[in-house]
Amino acid sequence: MVNIGSELPNIFRSFVEAIVKYNAEIEQTDFIARVRLESALLNAKLIESFTRNFPDNYRKGKYGRIIFRFDGCQMIIKKLSSSNKPAYIPTILSESILNQGVLPLFNDDFSLEPILIFGFTKDKYGCISNPRIVYYDGEPQWEINESDTLTFFKLSEQTETKIEVKIKTKERKKQIN
Repeated sequence: MVNIGSELPNIFRSFVEAIVKYNAEIEQTDFIARVRLESALLNAKLIESFTRNFPDNYRKGKYGRIIFRFDGCQMIIKKLSSSNKPAYIPTILSESILNQGVLPLFNDDFSLEPILIFGFTKDKYGCISNPRIVYYDGEPQWEINESDTLTFFKLSEQTETKIEVKIKTKERKKQIN
């Protein structure tokens, strides 16, 4: 399994690729004719992009849900409200996911791995923005957005530098002057 921390840039890149494909395709349909098309097409483009970039890290779960598995955690893709709450009609499975419940996401798997939500927000004008990964356990516990990943990788890429400190003694001062 791949560690999710090392894949954060690829996760956000997958989102951008999906949005570009979604925008290109949705523009081909008249606004008035897009009834119930937008969310299905967006979901399809997101799944397509993520599965292409992570071909060994996904499975089809219960009810056809695509679940991405990384080392020690699972991740699903959902539209989120501005308060990081998933936007959907509650079901037993969805409530179990939000409460980190024990219900299996796979027909044969009763794993207790934490479930992360890769989400985005769609504003009242239809603009898709604010991609982020949220850990939700009854309520949002933490989130990682794209700028956090840039900071994370800048900090983790810094190498340790040894600084040699030379103490000036009275003898050394005389030599310098």
